[in-house]
Amino acid sequence: MRRLLRMESLENRALLSGGSLASYRLASAVQGDAPAATVQPLVAEQPAQIGSVVVHQAAADSLFSTGLAAELPRQPEPELSSLNAPLRVDLPLAEPSSVDSPDSPDSRIWWRHFFLASTDTRWDWVAQTQWYVPAENLLSYSMSSDLANPTAVADQTLWNIEASSAGIITGMAVTRLSSDPIPTQKTMTGYISPGGQIRIEFTKTGEPAISGVGQMRYRDHAWQMEMQMASSADQILSHWAYMVQATANTVPPEPLDPPPGSSLSEDWRWLKETRWAFVDRGLFGTESEVGLFEITSFKSGYFWGTGTAYGSQPLNVFGSVTPEGNLLLLFSVNGADAISRTGYILDGVGGATMSFRSYDGSSGIGSARLIGG
Repeated sequence: MRRLLRMESLENRALLSGGSLASYRLASAVQGDAPAATVQPLVAEQPAQIGSVVVHQAAADSLFSTGLAAELPRQPEPELSSLNAPLRVDLPLAEPSSVDSPDSPDSRIWWRHFFLASTDTRWDWVAQTQWYVPAENLLSYSMSSDLANPTAVADQTLWNIEASSAGIITGMAVTRLSSDPIPTQKTMTGYISPGGQIRIEFTKTGEPAISGVGQMRYRDHAWQMEMQMASSADQILSHWAYMVQATANTVPPEPLDPPPGSSLSEDWRWLKETRWAFVDRGLFGTESEVGLFEITSFKSGYFWGTGTAYGSQPLNVFGSVTPEGNLLLLFSVNGADAISRTGYILDGVGGATMSFRSYDGSSGIGSARLIGG
């Protein structure tokens, strides 16, 4: 049974100009001149560019063999209004540009001025905490840069958040995959907005940065970080998971093959064998070009498939969807390196739609509409 999301969740989503035009043109291309319901792309916040922390590799290795935390900060109880709130964005966002002025909303530095000036202390308690991937979320997928042949891989990632002040967080992340027993360490720098939206950059000298986006969720009587990410290297790794705070003497589950999958996103299993028409201003360079793709596989919130772009060029698509409908999408046209998008899916009375925009790399904005649904 397809999942119907409450349309009032749109009230908590920020709008980005241009989304309604893209949706209208897509609907016109698929359905003639019938007007489309306005579904706006999710606005993803930009990272604050601040300092980093250094932790020795020996300390990273020990996290996999010993308890994570002996004493923990106490998690605050959530406000009643935030218990089941949809993903929300607290400020509007324009596409980043080279404008280097705190007065310009088109500038990454504008966001840096805002967050460094913030006095919100709601998430300061995450300082000096550790987080891990529970067994049901170890499943991730590895694939080549053209998204061909996704392969299931178990991914255990540990976070040691050393500092958190006015939403800005810094720390260390250590990842171990079932395909590579040697842990890798990255510096993590990011922020949590007052409404709980998360943006983190993971960096290591000589390697491309990896961006993760997500939302604080109150689940099982505790705050968890619901995250989605995809690396941008020649070998892409895509992972969505709930990061859970370690309790005293927690030992994280080992990343073993075959990785278990989560049933939490199974409400979206109807996506398998569906066909979609989409527009993407960044991918196509225009809002009049329409691409097509079919989702051929779905497992535990991950989906992938093939299609065509520019009329006849082959297209590969890979994505993840959270229980609430947050999307992370990857597109590759004619074997080119994949581009990434973040957004959301709605399955309402007017039909299922996806709205998305770039969160990493070059700018882009787009939407997709279910064909025949």
